[in-house]
Parts: sequence; C-alpha cells; structure tokens
Amino acid sequence: ESPMVIKSEHFIALGNEAAKQVALKNPATIDELMAQPSVDHPGKTIKQRFEDTIGLIRENMKVARFARFSGLTGEYCHHDGSVGVLFEARGDKADRQLLRDICMHITAKNPLSGKREDVPAASIEKEKEIFKAQAAATFVAMTGNFFLNNSMTYRDRRLKGRRILSGLATFYLACSFGAVINLRMAELVKDQRFPWYIAGVCGLAVGAVWNYGITSFITWRQGKLRSVRRQGIATAAF
Repeated sequence: ESPMVIKSEHFIALGNEAAKQVALKNPATIDELMAQPSVDHPGKTIKQRFEDTIGLIRENMKVARFARFSGLTGEYCHHDGSVGVLFEARGDKADRQLLRDICMHITAKNPLSGKREDVPAASIEKEKEIFKAQAAATFVAMTGNFFLNNSMTYRDRRLKGRRILSGLATFYLACSFGAVINLRMAELVKDQRFPWYIAGVCGLAVGAVWNYGITSFITWRQGKLRSVRRQGIATAAF
C-alpha cells in the first residue's frame, strides 16, 4: 500500500517466494496457495510467511491474483522494479531475445491487446473521437499561426492576395511534418521513462524549431525575395 514498501528486501523476498511457490506447486486458488507449506520454509505455510513479513515491515499485504505460465515464455522487469511483463508464446521453439524484446515493447507501449480484433470497440471509437478533436484543433492552430506570423513575425515579407493561399498551403504542409516530429520526439523521450510533461515540452521544442526554420525558408521566402527586389529597385531609382 505504501510506495516505499515495494523496495523493501523483505517484500521482494516474499514476492519471489510466493512466485516460486506458484511455479512449483501449481495451486488452483489463492486459498490453496496460502495453505500450502512454503517450498523455501517447509515449517511454515505461505500464509504464515505473509504474517511474518507483515510483522517486520508493518504494512498489510495480500495476494490479489496470480497466473502460472508454462512452455515458451519471455520476461522483462524494469530496473527499478516498477513494471514487468511475462509473455507466453506458442510453438515448438522461439528466440529468447526476441521474446524479451516483445516484453520490453509491451512495457514501453502498454498495448490494450495482442491483436487488433481484440481491441474493445468502445476504445476504438474513443480514439477516433480524440483524433478528430486533435486534428481540428491542429488545423485551427496552424491557420491562426499562419496569419499571426504573416502580419507580425514576417511583416517585412508579408504575403498578399493570391500568394496567401499558396503560402498557407506550404505552411500546412511544413507544420504537418512538424506535428509528426513533435509526437515522435515526445514518444522517444517518454520511452526513456521521463515524465509525460517533460516529453511534451521536448516534443513542442523540436516541433517549434522545425516549423520556424522550414516555414521561414519556404513559406515566406518569396516574400523576402520580393522585398529585396523592391529595395534594389528603390536604390536604383534613388
């Protein structure tokens, strides 16, 4: 129940002992597991081993559920013990490193299911609604940023008339790539176990640099060239 308990050596030892008990004795229920003599401490039952550990660390604990795997399995446990995956494969043989890599992928991405058709329909509809809302918000934000930049940031290269449409199209294209880069960078940072807000800031920073550099070169370059030509004509006339 307390975060610090999971790092206690007594808690870790008890967890390993209980897992070993399930693997070797194959109890059918939690009650059967608790009544079995411990394989590591034959003079005591698993229930008594729990009671002993509770008395040492002063924290209540119980077995909520367990599952026993046999055959081809892969495993991965994060370095701080905060998350782990046990994966069972079907077949005659499998590469252990491949199974471990799959477990690491599951740890990082936390997929809802192993197959697309097993994903709940409600989850799919929810993701679609989120995508539509994000797409609409991104479109509105890109449009607003374009006209704001055109009137203020690049006022010396301001696009006018028909050039606004072509400039807006190139701005949409550049910022679309920027949005993909933003999301990809955020995912990479989050996969390194950084908090979500740090991942978001990193993604925004990289996306903003991309958008500024590319749109400055592509969208408003024609405006810059026209500004230079006007200055050259004015100088020649002078």
